Amino acid sequence: MFGTDWSGPLFQTNWRAAFFYTGIVSIVLAGVYFVFGEAAKSEQKRQATKESATLRGWLHTATRYGTVVLAAAYVMSFGLELSMNGWLATYYREGFNTQNLVLASTFAATFSVAAGLLRPFGGYISDVLARTETNILPFFEGRYREQWTFLGLCFIVVMMFVMTLAGLSGVVMNAVVVGFLVGAGCAWAEGAIFAQVPAMFPNSSGAVAGIVGGIGTVGGIVYPLIYSAPWLANLHVGYSVTAVTMIPIVLLAAWVFRPEIAGVANTAGFTDAAPETGSIASSDD
Repeated sequence: MFGTDWSGPLFQTNWRAAFFYTGIVSIVLAGVYFVFGEAAKSEQKRQATKESATLRGWLHTATRYGTVVLAAAYVMSFGLELSMNGWLATYYREGFNTQNLVLASTFAATFSVAAGLLRPFGGYISDVLARTETNILPFFEGRYREQWTFLGLCFIVVMMFVMTLAGLSGVVMNAVVVGFLVGAGCAWAEGAIFAQVPAMFPNSSGAVAGIVGGIGTVGGIVYPLIYSAPWLANLHVGYSVTAVTMIPIVLLAAWVFRPEIAGVANTAGFTDAAPETGSIASSDD
């Protein structure tokens, strides 16, 4: 949008103007949120949230099975999205000897479009499955949101392996198409994860959302170190190495999403920290 020939009313500094106008949009959105945002619908809901908003309650929430697995899953979805956004332009340029920086950036943008615009799809389908009580994975029977999230995580891992194969083919368009699918997988999982947060933690969704979102950014720092590691045979192999690091997260999700664990994932955890006030059982309601 802000190319070298772009000239605006306040700035004539091409891409640097993007920071200013992004800030303007953010301020406008803040105003819209202030005008149209609503508080909790009931006094009971507000009171339960208030009682759990303590350091002791936060520590308890941060170590519950549900929080840990959703945070880890966000590392391999949102964290992956952050890492790919900053890496793909370099990858398409250097991995395929594409000297045209604008073309390489355009290829990279297809990933960002998929990862950004398709995110509501992940949450919407999670809601539909929960509302219609549809089982799509029998070994997580009755845990409808968990089934959808798990499939999204598996899709990301598979597509990352395919990304390596597409790169090794030497055809840049193969990598662009698969990159789009990786972005779609990130969007799918991200939407599904944040559909689970309020369902699993109805009285502390703000605390959990903060933990999940904060830890999720770790992937944006770690994964680029893998993509560009000097010990790799080539730039294409890094995606498969990254996929291998995601497998333990998928296995953790498979354990936590089992019905007998998922039902108490907001109360049972990795520590014996005192439970938060007003904690209730996890559900798909």
